[in-house]
Amino acid sequence: MLFMDKKKIITTVAVGAATLAAGVASVHADSVKVTKEQVGDETKITTTTTKTEATQQQIDKTKQEVSSQQSVVNQDKANMDNAQSKVNQDSQSTAKAQSTADQKKADVADAQKAVDDAKKNQPSASEIQNNQSAQKAAQSKVNADKSAVSSQQSVVDQAKQNQSSAQNTYDQAQSKVNDAQAKNDSAQKKVADDENTINKGQQTIKDDQDRINNQQTVVNNDQQKIKDDQDKIAQSSAKLQDDQKKLAEDQKNLENDQQTLTNDQNVANDTKKKLDDIKSQMGNDVAPTMTIDSTLLSHLKNLVNANDSLNQTPSQTFGNVSIAEEEGWLKGLENQWVDNPNDNYEVNAYDLSPQQFEEINEYATAIVNSIRAQLGVAPVQLTTNSMKFAEDVAKQYIADNWNAAVHHHDSDGIKEVQAEDGNVSSLEDLYQSWSSSEVMSSVTMNQLKHQVFDGIAGWISDDLDSGWGHANVLVIPATKYIGFSFNKDAEGSELPFVMHAEAIFSMDNPGNKISMPNTSALQQQVTQLRSQLTQQQNKVNADQAKVNTDKQDITNDQNQIKQDTPTALENQLQSDQLLLKNDQNILKMYQDGLQHDKQAIADAQKSLAQDKSVAEEAENSLTAAKKDAVTAKSNLDNANTALTNAQNKLNDLNKQLAKDEAELTNLQNQAAEYQKNQSALKDAEAKLAQAETDYTNAIKALNDAQKQENNDRDALAKAQKEYSDALNKLNQLETELKNEEKTTTTTKVEWIKNQHPSSTADMGNTVPLHPSTKPSSTTNTNKNTTVTTNNNQTVKSSAVENKKSEPAYVSTTVTPAKNAAAKENNANVVYADNVEAVKSAEKTVNNNDMITFTTEAPVVKEAAIEPAAKKNAMPQTGENANTKSTLWGEISLAAAGILSALGLADRKRRN
Repeated sequence: MLFMDKKKIITTVAVGAATLAAGVASVHADSVKVTKEQVGDETKITTTTTKTEATQQQIDKTKQEVSSQQSVVNQDKANMDNAQSKVNQDSQSTAKAQSTADQKKADVADAQKAVDDAKKNQPSASEIQNNQSAQKAAQSKVNADKSAVSSQQSVVDQAKQNQSSAQNTYDQAQSKVNDAQAKNDSAQKKVADDENTINKGQQTIKDDQDRINNQQTVVNNDQQKIKDDQDKIAQSSAKLQDDQKKLAEDQKNLENDQQTLTNDQNVANDTKKKLDDIKSQMGNDVAPTMTIDSTLLSHLKNLVNANDSLNQTPSQTFGNVSIAEEEGWLKGLENQWVDNPNDNYEVNAYDLSPQQFEEINEYATAIVNSIRAQLGVAPVQLTTNSMKFAEDVAKQYIADNWNAAVHHHDSDGIKEVQAEDGNVSSLEDLYQSWSSSEVMSSVTMNQLKHQVFDGIAGWISDDLDSGWGHANVLVIPATKYIGFSFNKDAEGSELPFVMHAEAIFSMDNPGNKISMPNTSALQQQVTQLRSQLTQQQNKVNADQAKVNTDKQDITNDQNQIKQDTPTALENQLQSDQLLLKNDQNILKMYQDGLQHDKQAIADAQKSLAQDKSVAEEAENSLTAAKKDAVTAKSNLDNANTALTNAQNKLNDLNKQLAKDEAELTNLQNQAAEYQKNQSALKDAEAKLAQAETDYTNAIKALNDAQKQENNDRDALAKAQKEYSDALNKLNQLETELKNEEKTTTTTKVEWIKNQHPSSTADMGNTVPLHPSTKPSSTTNTNKNTTVTTNNNQTVKSSAVENKKSEPAYVSTTVTPAKNAAAKENNANVVYADNVEAVKSAEKTVNNNDMITFTTEAPVVKEAAIEPAAKKNAMPQTGENANTKSTLWGEISLAAAGILSALGLADRKRRN
């Protein structure tokens, strides 16, 4: 769509068949499509949708009426709102007046009751006379008391003055002490700061010198490296040969060590096969063992030799161990685990049967005893009551909802079980499985034993964080009995599995001993083979480490060969020279820092001498101020004592005065009560009269308020009607304005047979139409030939001459094929040279073989109703140039009927 400053009417041209009114109108271009079959003798074009609007004068007039009426509506709305506000206020006033009248009526009743009550409380003449006599005697006594109090008050005032003076003197003395103390503290702090600065400065200088010495060594090393680099460059040829020789030797070593690894692995495999064969012969009677690394065994022996009691610190006797060693031991022990196919049956670790519970205890005890055997320590015993004790501890954890993940051991709960199970003395190991992925309520016995095996391995080898306390209780001779149990951790804990090992030192009733698996000759062979297998596996590991070292040596040899080439050595020399420069800069920075720190010490030493002198003076001032404060405090204490004594005597006199005044007050109150009762009757009678008057006035005010509210409600009804009438009129004017702006018509145009344009001017600017059904009385000629050049494209606009007896033309444009025509500036319009160009263009315009035409005309507004016809704004056809009917108006009227019947008269949106 083209955008113009004026309103437009868009006309679409398409195939159709209709006889239209003749006439000529000059128009602009807009898009229209024509199929290739339509470019021939039978071609017909249809144009649709034109829009006619009311005259601007009529619209402006209506808009002014709408605006004026809106002002009337606004004013009536304001009047109505004001009237409503007055009614609301009147309603409140009426309600308030009613409330006031009701209250005044109640006040009259209350006033009448008060008069009746006052008449009952009047005193007799004798009562009044007795009261007056008693008041005179009491007043004389009070006057004497006041004289004594006044005299003593003078004594107290003087004592207060003396005390205040002593207090001020003491406060001033204490203030001087505080000031002197602050100055002394400040002076002493400055001295301490100076000394601290000097001490730190001396250490800083030492550190500076150490850094300088170290950095000087770095610089010297850099210089030596540069010299070495230069020597290497000179010796590179001979060195390269040595490197290659070493590479060959290391490759030979790798071959030999790899063969050794293979041989040792075969020996270990043979031993493992023998062990598996013996286990197969023994079946379930084989006792599980755990073979301890010799280094770990040595540390455990330290515990055994030193910790044969309960009050020990195992970490001090175990020996120093690195985390890497600890991790290596644990991994080695865990690798000893071997699955037992006979144990692949399901159990609930939290609810084992008695037979399963005994089996897992026997298994765990056998492992512990295999460790103790390697240490030369007597085995622990598994008994019925040691197992019961362990099970009771697990149950106590559950009863206490104990979160072992957070709180570790349930010490209080264990103490309860120790007492209940017969004076048990024990320590506990806990194994908390954080990483277990099994649901322990449904696992195999093999999986449960694997957890037990890993737990004991962790207690023995991975206990650095706990100071080797877990390992200690398992191996020391003091442990006589043992029991194992399991439970799920507290609700909400992340731990799926907790294992308890209860190491028991003594108990009143151990119970029956549980028989352990046999220790026959086959068992001894198993133990021996396991030991051999461990040693052989260690040798395999050592062989593997050597092979890995050989591989690393070969890599190092290859890297060395790269470094020993001349290019690499020269690059290394440049790198080392740059490093030397950087290290020399750092050395210079350290040397500058040393000079700065030396000057800081010199300044601090000078300040120290001055600050010591000030501190000495401050100390002397503080001593003198403290002495003055002691004297002032003694004087203050004496003044406080004198004031206290005087105040006590005054208090006694005031008590007597208060007692006598209370007696006088009682008599005066009695007299006042008599007078009050007498005047109360008069007041009550006066209030009754006033209440009756107020009630009368309230009734009148209520009537006046109701009358005013009725008047204002009538005014509100009138204002509401005026607003409604004005609003209805405004709605009518707005509807009238909308109707004046929305009249639409449609029309159609067609080409006449055998009258196709053949030249550029004909093709580019006109399309012939049938003669008008209305006769033309004038000839309208529009000649305006121009040539416009834009971006090397030429656009022509030819003359159009219309006569009464000739066909009319409406300007159109054709969108041609490649290079078929020039483009008009800012309108996307082109003109073909001839009809053939149009026919050739139809093949390449788009996939639908359509050719696009465009037409466009300005909006023509007609006057609403005027006595004389207004001259048209556009070029006209017809009998009279002054007629109000335009070509576009008549075309629109004709096409409206046709296209509305075809469903084509769509309204176009105006820009």
